[in-house]
Amino acid sequence: MGPGVWGHWRTWYRFRTAPTYKQQGEIASPPDFKQQRGFTLLEIIVALAVLAVALVALLTLRNRDIALQAHARHLVTATSLAKAKLEEFNRVAEADHTESSGDFGEHYPGYAWSWDVQPTPVPKWIELTVTVTWPEGAGQEQVALTTYLSEPEGPTSTQPARL
Repeated sequence: MGPGVWGHWRTWYRFRTAPTYKQQGEIASPPDFKQQRGFTLLEIIVALAVLAVALVALLTLRNRDIALQAHARHLVTATSLAKAKLEEFNRVAEADHTESSGDFGEHYPGYAWSWDVQPTPVPKWIELTVTVTWPEGAGQEQVALTTYLSEPEGPTSTQPARL
């Protein structure tokens, strides 16, 4: 190698290690690390603790959101199933039965239904309540739909009127 390469390196090294001048003829003192401000270890630990608490709170909210979405899905399904049972009662016109119950089979596991027919103070009208239950957590949840129907008139009418 020629002296040109090493000569450039020596010039750069001298420039890096040369004292700096603040004003004409005055040499700058080395930096005083005690006067410089930065983050202490305690400040960093406190910031990380606050961040950890915030992350735990966000994860808790996310889990709660998932549980609420599942509950809403169950409510919508149960309400649709109860409405279907009301329509089924209208089709078969089982006004003779005061109570009946069952489940929805393998298509809706865990969901069970029951209906209850009660007389009303108004003659020829009945109160029909369809209840759908399903397991939720450690207990049971339920949706109940109630409607009032007129009793069929005579043997030719198989469709109760709906109010």
